[in-house]
Amino acid sequence: MTILSGQLAHVSPSSIQNFLGCNRRWWHEYSQGVERVTHPAAALGTALHGELERYLLDSKDPTSERLLPALEYFPPAGAGIEIESLNKETGTSGVLVETWLLKDLGFVKFKGRADVIDLRGVAPKIQDLKTTGNIRYAKTGPQLKANVQMLCYAHVLMESLDAPSVEVEHVYCTTKGAHHSHTASAYIDRDEAAAFWDRMIVPTAREMVIAYQEEWRSSVEPTRSECSAFGGCPHKALCPDVHQKSLNI
Repeated sequence: MTILSGQLAHVSPSSIQNFLGCNRRWWHEYSQGVERVTHPAAALGTALHGELERYLLDSKDPTSERLLPALEYFPPAGAGIEIESLNKETGTSGVLVETWLLKDLGFVKFKGRADVIDLRGVAPKIQDLKTTGNIRYAKTGPQLKANVQMLCYAHVLMESLDAPSVEVEHVYCTTKGAHHSHTASAYIDRDEAAAFWDRMIVPTAREMVIAYQEEWRSSVEPTRSECSAFGGCPHKALCPDVHQKSLNI
């Protein structure tokens, strides 16, 4: 285990969601350097993201048939362009692929990488490729309007482009059984995204900066309801104060 030092470099949608799930699990992984558990499904998702990127940027056909049904929802092959990050000065239009959305909160930086940002329409559109073992687990449009990742991306994008609204969309590929795809989308306006940012993201990021520098796990609150969620926390052995019975302590 490598214990990290110094200030928290940045927050992202995934790290914020991890922190909101369980402060202590986040602390173990991000502050103390405990290795995160990677599931096979996550590895497949990474591979499909890479194939989508090559399809949009280089017109390279995917090798995985899992991705094929989802391609009808994305821009055509070769339509994408690649830039490092988006801001008001870029003046970019078209289809941006794997672009960083950045914002300085003053006390920590926010960064998130959007799969696809389509600027060809009246309203900007953010598309995110997702994988699922069953389509029934796919999010709905109303759920996207409460999704941390989509709200963060929408807020930073609208600020960068001075846009009044943005469309957010999840495009799903199945990882099991027959090859299916599914989409869910919603429109988020600037005021609701900004309100969520101020109400949830800014105070949570402040808590993360403080928790990151804590030296003892006992000073970082666990979320006990998360201990057995999704097959159980992989760091149970690191929380003897929470799992004394199971560890026979």
